[in-house]
Amino acid sequence: MIQRLSVVLLVVMLTASFAWAQGTDKPFNKVGTSAAQFLKFGVGGKATALGGCQAAVSGDVSSLYWNPAGIASIQRSSFMASYMDYVAGISHNFVGYVQPMGVQGSFGVSVVYLSSGKMEVTTIDEPDGTGNYFDVNDLAIGLTYGRYITDRFLGGFTLKYIQQNVWREKAQTVAFDLGSILDTGLLGIRLGMSLSNYGGNMQLAGPDLDVDVDTDTENPGERLVPSRLDTDDWTLPLIYRVGIATDLVGIGGQFAESATNRLTLLFDANDPSDAELRPNMGLEYQWRDILSLRGGGHIRYTDEWDADEQESKWNSRFYPSLGVGLNWEASWGLLQFDYAAMDYDEFGWINNISLGFAF
Repeated sequence: MIQRLSVVLLVVMLTASFAWAQGTDKPFNKVGTSAAQFLKFGVGGKATALGGCQAAVSGDVSSLYWNPAGIASIQRSSFMASYMDYVAGISHNFVGYVQPMGVQGSFGVSVVYLSSGKMEVTTIDEPDGTGNYFDVNDLAIGLTYGRYITDRFLGGFTLKYIQQNVWREKAQTVAFDLGSILDTGLLGIRLGMSLSNYGGNMQLAGPDLDVDVDTDTENPGERLVPSRLDTDDWTLPLIYRVGIATDLVGIGGQFAESATNRLTLLFDANDPSDAELRPNMGLEYQWRDILSLRGGGHIRYTDEWDADEQESKWNSRFYPSLGVGLNWEASWGLLQFDYAAMDYDEFGWINNISLGFAF
């Protein structure tokens, strides 16, 4: 019992220490220093309901996004599609498929796509619109391989192509993800680590950057010189995640053995290159592998103006998430439905829905 209480206390202490460390001093603000922000949006109704705690979770198709090592334990051909209706008509979508190959490991393919929807072109001369329309869309296509390195250690790797489009301008590069999950064998504790979006820079290029420049304004007869505007290049949002998951109740549970009930506690530390480190927490209850109830959230740090003291202060706030999952085993395979609602502060609550099949 003392060991079990120690593990739970360790998770609580880690959560509190991350929150305290980030909240005491105002860190350097790194917001706006990288491109391809769509790579930071979570995918899957299960993972997002748990506050994004997925680094130490395996056996889920959404691991193609969170931690490529997680697909190694998938035993059946599996498919998942996820949809999030973001703000201002923006949609964020994920599609993934995993094919297990026995002792050879598992292979997966994934697509993440974000679309702004159609927007009307405006100019200085026509601020109300020109009648032409454009959209902004982002795309990431990944190929993933994961396998058991030992009977308790999983490893995975993803190679992906990333592209961003703004009207007729395009930026593209290649990146990769690395991940690992360790089943410690101690009180059902699993540890996970992943590094996402390590790759080249993004730089917009396209025909609208071609301009004609007058190199001699003093000579009205001088021919215009065809030129191209040079855009800056931007790094990808490199994300390092480390997580812990343990079953409090279940088969091999820390506090109670149960074949029909499972209660899992999860904790992640999410450290992106263009934002501050954030602790994430999650708790999942599952009954008979059919019904799941989930809750969690993450701490976000904001620079807020204190009107009483007339100064800027660095504050932290917990943003909750909730969700439910249903699994239905049929003769042809397994059907999975997951729903999550996440608090996005001034944007309100955002919904994430995912549907999966295993056969």
